[in-house]
Amino acid sequence: RDLACDLMVGLRYCLVQPTVLGLLLLAAAMIVFWQAHVVLLPVFARDVLSAGASGYGLLSAASGIGALAGTLSIALAPARRQGAAMAVLAVSAGGGLLLWAQVTDFFLSLVLLVLATACGMATSTLATSMLQRITPDHLQGRVMSVALLTWGASPVGLLLAGALADLGGAPFSVMVTSSLALAASAGVLLLLLGVRRL
Repeated sequence: RDLACDLMVGLRYCLVQPTVLGLLLLAAAMIVFWQAHVVLLPVFARDVLSAGASGYGLLSAASGIGALAGTLSIALAPARRQGAAMAVLAVSAGGGLLLWAQVTDFFLSLVLLVLATACGMATSTLATSMLQRITPDHLQGRVMSVALLTWGASPVGLLLAGALADLGGAPFSVMVTSSLALAASAGVLLLLLGVRRL
């Protein structure tokens, strides 16, 4: 069976199913815009928080702790009203990162980064889980192949974050990219009611 043909079948299915398309767009927004802050962590540690190399290590650890906490929370949480939960988490992830970009206290920065990363990872995990749940068994592999293609868009967000940092500094860059993630997530969740009702 031709791989390109299978991929096109999956892509066509995604395009004609609004809820599936909404979940894919939400995942793409998180990958392109929300995760773009990761590349600027060293700049925040050095220039914004004046914490140096050890501060960068702690920021990276905080990000990892938040990601683990977000994933585990979805694994342990009951599978009820996941669409509504994802809406709250997506908005919290973007809003939390927007606040984080404006903080200059190192301890508060660590706390906000843990919370924002937990919400962001929980959003991505929920989107993937819900995508698998609503996709027919015979299309699972094809649809998930399309979903994995969104990860290829990650460098676009990193490039945008770097360009914005050159233009207005690291905090400005994160505020813009997190605002874009927030706007994209809100747009998907407001326009596609089927996602919120899952």
